Amino acid sequence: MGEDGVSCYAYDHESTRKSFSELWESFLSLRMEVDVYKRALLMLDDRVMPHLTRPLLLTDFLVRRKRLSCALSDLVRATLLYT
Repeated sequence: MGEDGVSCYAYDHESTRKSFSELWESFLSLRMEVDVYKRALLMLDDRVMPHLTRPLLLTDFLVRRKRLSCALSDLVRATLLYT
């Protein structure tokens, strides 16, 4: 807060969107337990992908992970269809 009680923070949507995208790209590159992976897949299509700057970058991730487990293939397929 400034001296006059007004916030000094200026919201920059593009900068925030870029940071959000970088965060998710980094997160998805980590090794994760299957339950964490499932939760991430459930969130990707409607909560994450609309806000990414380059959502098509996730297709490589999803295709690689599709081979990981047959149990997750439906979630991966649904997310791929969204892109």
